[in-house]
Amino acid sequence: MNNALKKGFGSLHFAHTLGFSRYSMEYLGALVGLKVVKTINDYDIGIIFTPGKSRPLNAIAENARKDLDYWTNRTVNRQFFRYSISKLVGKRPKY
Repeated sequence: MNNALKKGFGSLHFAHTLGFSRYSMEYLGALVGLKVVKTINDYDIGIIFTPGKSRPLNAIAENARKDLDYWTNRTVNRQFFRYSISKLVGKRPKY
């Protein structure tokens, strides 16, 4: 989700009902008994998991909530407007 700020709103696929952040992916991994070995936070996010004991679920959930606090209705609408205009003029906006 946060990479949409770098890539533009067009990086979000409208068929998906959820966007995943680093912490929401970590949370899902923890639910099935995986722990994070490495996180890549460059342009796209990547996480390498291994079987094992993860961080406490409540700590991961708190990080996920804080990570997604930025995404208000105003933010989403602004990103969509920028994305739509960029499609009309053929340029990707700078964020």
